[in-house]
Amino acid sequence: MTMQVVINKKFIQIFLRLTVLLLIPELLYKDATLYLIGGFIGWTLTEMLETVGIVAKDYLIFSAWIVLLSLIILLFFKTKIKVVKYILLVVAALSLYLFDILFAKIPLFDMDSTKLAVFLDNVFLVLLVLVKAFVISMLIHFGLGSNELKKASN
Repeated sequence: MTMQVVINKKFIQIFLRLTVLLLIPELLYKDATLYLIGGFIGWTLTEMLETVGIVAKDYLIFSAWIVLLSLIILLFFKTKIKVVKYILLVVAALSLYLFDILFAKIPLFDMDSTKLAVFLDNVFLVLLVLVKAFVISMLIHFGLGSNELKKASN
């Protein structure tokens, strides 16, 4: 695939809309979505692991989350059932908050300069929104295809 195939008008529109959609909650309630989704997924994985007798450590939860996200994306591309495809797309999009949790582990506020820490925190926020918007845009673009997108928009 060349960049010319990936970056077309439809892809850019989807990417820009998703960027705004993901950025608005972050600007209104910083990290609220992260805590809700991360807490739910993290708690669920912790409970599942502890049910089978495995002590849930951070690295184990992150690994399980990455495997889960990979399986969701794989199922998204493999399924032909439209309703299931849309549900998997939403679940994959919500699961991308794994990246926010990984970045939250960076000790920004241990820095000497508060201004630099706040600046870097804002830079990471924008980068994470752009990464999530890009990944979801790619899923929509390649997973739903232009024919399904045309049908959905009508």
